[in-house]
Amino acid sequence: MEENEAPSAPAAAPPLRGRSIDRAADRGSSVRPSWRRRLWQWMASGRGIAAAVLLAATGALAWGMYDARFVVHTVTVAGNRLVDSATLAELAAVRGEPIWTIEPSEVEARLHAHPYVAGARVTLHLPDEVQIEVREPRHAITWEAGAQRYAIAADGRLSPLAASVPISETAIIHDWRTTPLAADARVSPTVVALAQMLLVRLPAETGLAIQSLGWDPAHGLVVQTSDGSALLWGESETLDRQLQIVEALKRQQIAYRVLDLRGRIAAYRTESDSTLPLPASTSTVSTTLQSREP
Repeated sequence: MEENEAPSAPAAAPPLRGRSIDRAADRGSSVRPSWRRRLWQWMASGRGIAAAVLLAATGALAWGMYDARFVVHTVTVAGNRLVDSATLAELAAVRGEPIWTIEPSEVEARLHAHPYVAGARVTLHLPDEVQIEVREPRHAITWEAGAQRYAIAADGRLSPLAASVPISETAIIHDWRTTPLAADARVSPTVVALAQMLLVRLPAETGLAIQSLGWDPAHGLVVQTSDGSALLWGESETLDRQLQIVEALKRQQIAYRVLDLRGRIAAYRTESDSTLPLPASTSTVSTTLQSREP
């Protein structure tokens, strides 16, 4: 081949590489599937089912939050003797609230702030009930008859204690009977429960300090205060009213040596009672009996 001769043209041009300049063709068909077909494809992919479940759960939650059946209507209280159930239910502040929004630990903290509550446990019960169980402060009370001291079981049974056991004087109920106790002696659990309540409530509500506790069948439970006064409680079933009388007498600055709270009408005397084995007053005044309506 001579140097000036042009090369022969190829039989066919090689295919072009790269994107087509026909933009419309690159976009494919302008035909779109119907909305029913697109919905079916979306549901079949699983995303639709997940969205439906989420929507149902959200609706159920919203319904439960505001449905009246899940608003607290019942509040039950157990374990309380020092403070009434209505006061504790009010302090809990859960009645009328959606049960889903109640945090038991916050309710327990509100209850524990009360001076007569040593601890509390709050339980939620669907659909509308809150149960409260409180633990109140308690003293380890012992019974003393003569020179012997006894531990008191829950049913009132007495068990001898060693003389070396240290016991606070205010936690002893002195049995004033002169006859020795039998080996299987029991005391009334009501008397012990009353002593438990008075050890907590009398100082807190009236400001009177308890010096000693005594008991005999004639007087029931008797409290001697630090100022030498004697308060006769019997086996009280109206402790709230009795405490109100004591507080009213103190507020009016009425002095007495003996206050008998056992009857419907309380009576007080300004001289000592010789039937009570308590320290006698150094100054004896004339016998005066006053009455006070409950």
